[in-house]
Amino acid sequence: LAWILAHEGGLPAESFPASASTRFDLDTPVDLLIAQRYPHLRPRLRRFLDGLAWESPQLDGVLAEMAREGGSLTIVGRASAAAWAGLERATRCWVRVFAEERGMRASGRQERGEARSLLADYLELVGIENFFEELAELTGGVLFDNRVILAARGLWPSALDRFNSDLYRWDRVDEPFLRRFTQAAAEARIPVVLGGHSIVAGGLMALVESFESGQ
Repeated sequence: LAWILAHEGGLPAESFPASASTRFDLDTPVDLLIAQRYPHLRPRLRRFLDGLAWESPQLDGVLAEMAREGGSLTIVGRASAAAWAGLERATRCWVRVFAEERGMRASGRQERGEARSLLADYLELVGIENFFEELAELTGGVLFDNRVILAARGLWPSALDRFNSDLYRWDRVDEPFLRRFTQAAAEARIPVVLGGHSIVAGGLMALVESFESGQ
């Protein structure tokens, strides 16, 4: 909405300083998993999240890699420059960033079928399982906004499929590509956190703040 108001409506746009409190949205299940680890929650939301009793070994693995001296993390998708810069400041990790298709929905590129992804093309070339095998050779953990890959392939599975994928319930995903993609990510040799835009933007900021607080 802000993008449309600024670029089509001609209204001035101002941004609050980048932080989890100003950029982190609860849009998907993985956002709730990230919020579980966030130190500054209000009591009611804390009780609700604790009551879910969800686990995410992938997210725990990424946090462990974040804490490792000389660790290696990779950010894939509509990455926020402020988020990955915060990650580099807070950790002693090597960070790879594959940033593609920021603004694909607000600009209408996704709706018009114009979303493109070099990683999606490479995945098509080598195959899903080989893609994750090669990714494991490059990095110790991945935060993967897979909506870019889906849009570049002309796919937009149901919210139920996307959310089951985010929770690694691949056996409940009906869309064939996303089902196979999710299973391959689950079986990868490194922790891969799947989700939407938030996990490479506001959610990443929340993870960094959680890491800095020792949560």
